Amino acid sequence: MKKIAIVNIMRFGDIIQSLPLIYSIKKEYPQSQIHLIIAKAFSSVCEVLPYVDKVHFLDFSFFYKLENNTARFTALVYDYLKNLVDSLRAEHFDLCINLTPTNSAVILGKLINAKKIEGTYFDPNGFRILSNSWMQYFYVSSLARHQNSINLVDMFIKGAGFPVQEYVPYLREKINPKKSGADGYLCVHLGASERKRSMLPETLGEAANIIFRETGLKVCLLGVGSEQDLAERFQEVFKGTCLNLVGKTSVKELAEVLGASPLLICHDTGPMHVAWAMGTRVLSVFLATANPFETGPYGTDDLVLDPTCACHPCEHSITCKTFDCKGSITPHTLAQVALYMLRGDPLPMNPKAVALRTTHDVDGMVELTPLVPIPFSIDKFGMLCWRSVIPPILDGCVDRARILHNLRVRVRRFFGTNIGNISQLLGQELSSLREILGMLELGVRTLGLLMEEARGNGNWWSRVAQLSGELRELEKLMLKWAYQHKQWEFPINMLVLGLKSFPAKAELRSVIRMSLDCYERAYEQFRVLYQILNDFKEEGKDGNIGEVRWKGAHNSSRDHYLGGYSGACAFQ
Repeated sequence: MKKIAIVNIMRFGDIIQSLPLIYSIKKEYPQSQIHLIIAKAFSSVCEVLPYVDKVHFLDFSFFYKLENNTARFTALVYDYLKNLVDSLRAEHFDLCINLTPTNSAVILGKLINAKKIEGTYFDPNGFRILSNSWMQYFYVSSLARHQNSINLVDMFIKGAGFPVQEYVPYLREKINPKKSGADGYLCVHLGASERKRSMLPETLGEAANIIFRETGLKVCLLGVGSEQDLAERFQEVFKGTCLNLVGKTSVKELAEVLGASPLLICHDTGPMHVAWAMGTRVLSVFLATANPFETGPYGTDDLVLDPTCACHPCEHSITCKTFDCKGSITPHTLAQVALYMLRGDPLPMNPKAVALRTTHDVDGMVELTPLVPIPFSIDKFGMLCWRSVIPPILDGCVDRARILHNLRVRVRRFFGTNIGNISQLLGQELSSLREILGMLELGVRTLGLLMEEARGNGNWWSRVAQLSGELRELEKLMLKWAYQHKQWEFPINMLVLGLKSFPAKAELRSVIRMSLDCYERAYEQFRVLYQILNDFKEEGKDGNIGEVRWKGAHNSSRDHYLGGYSGACAFQ
């Protein structure tokens, strides 16, 4: 590959989250040129990005001119887009990777006219195509947020068709933290993309007071100019030394300050991603719609505080009136967890929140595991099952013994060694899985009959119409099953998405063949899951889940911060 374009016209944090993918590309193709296509509003990020040879900008302000609905503005927008596309085509890209699911990005990815496209794009007839199974998973994960535990960063890499590489502090390729004037400051970012996703600044100020009394650490406030009111409210409460840099740093200066800090306290924000990309430890509080398993920090030994209230994380369409998640984390809890990270102090006891620690698993992908085992739940168990089953299936390297071993390890990390007799519960789940396997098997047989009819001669359309009707009814039943068994719905969502991703003018026989492939993939995913759960059920009859002995931290270079505590801990 000589020239590769990456379309990532999302937010600031998403651009930082694409760095591990860019790093993986450079590891695979050291001589390649990597071009990044981003929104012009985030052009300032360019000064910190390593491994990128050229950046192209999409200026969305031109699209706003279309609202005037005049011929002059329409012509301006057309000329702008034509010049942009012409300049991109002139690069003659060997590969285009589109990470952005919006229609504008999908269209742009196709118009670039690269020799190969990974990700998502439109076919010549305007139908959206997903290039591989990992990209299908990427899309489906947004529909089943409570079952997914694969970080967006890893989905970027896998969806682009590259292997996950080891974690490194990527931004240090271009950033020198020694240039910062805030060496050793405890950094605090008060804001988030929405106010509902951030703690009250008074709560953060009280937590900072506890940390200051215990350690003497000065505080450096970070954020954008619109968060200045939060900084003022924080400073009214905080009694220690405070450097207010809210609205005063460029992206490069932000990275320099974070790189010189022992810890960043924040929410799910762009600065959080800059911190882990600089190798700075992160303590992040995920509230409201923020899901740490989707967009948590990608570093090693970072911590996330995750509320245990049943409604968290909430859906983006929900309007909350209570914000129970905000009240679940007290100043004392936040401060004690920070002190645990800074010097190994004991963890607080708080049943309303779980502390999750980031590690990188044997497959290289980041994982979140509770610092202390949490009570068993079928939802979390289902999430761990899919984390163990889905990656090897999508990568085409299914090893049943290895999958079972990895599931044992994950279950012990989450729930401990004594999870009781779950044999009866798993028996019920296996019965439900037999139902969906039967439906999928019927679908495979029906599509086989359709294939035979399509190969025949004469008047076979009536028979095809009949079988197609039976398939539509079957799909309704499977969607109903998925709704009733949320913890196992992933393959059904992927099946439905796959059935919608065919080229528009494909011949009938090709459509049947591709539909059959979708059904067989879903059947295989459920079959492997069924086998693993059945094996796990046999081991769990007496509450024993195998002889795995998890020893906590895995030879981390940061173990000295843990003060003798192994691995990590959740609140009981």
